[in-house]
Amino acid sequence: MMGVYKWTHRKVTVHEQKNQAIRDNIIELEEKNHDIFGVKRLMTYINAETHYHVSHGRVRRIGIHASIRVAKRDRQVEKKAFLLVNKR
Repeated sequence: MMGVYKWTHRKVTVHEQKNQAIRDNIIELEEKNHDIFGVKRLMTYINAETHYHVSHGRVRRIGIHASIRVAKRDRQVEKKAFLLVNKR
């Protein structure tokens, strides 16, 4: 149990402070632009507008996910349509 108490009283690391600053910048950017950006565009804006350099993996790891997602396509219907067109 000693590890739990040590962890709850630990100091915040520099890396965690940077992640918090990046998270704050992303939240501000999303609020300003009505949550229309995906992870890669957020990464591009953070790299361009701040002195931080982040990857899309880091943006995802600090807990930010895209507000909009790409819709999945029905590949079975596409395959059937392709077969019907080529059958004639």
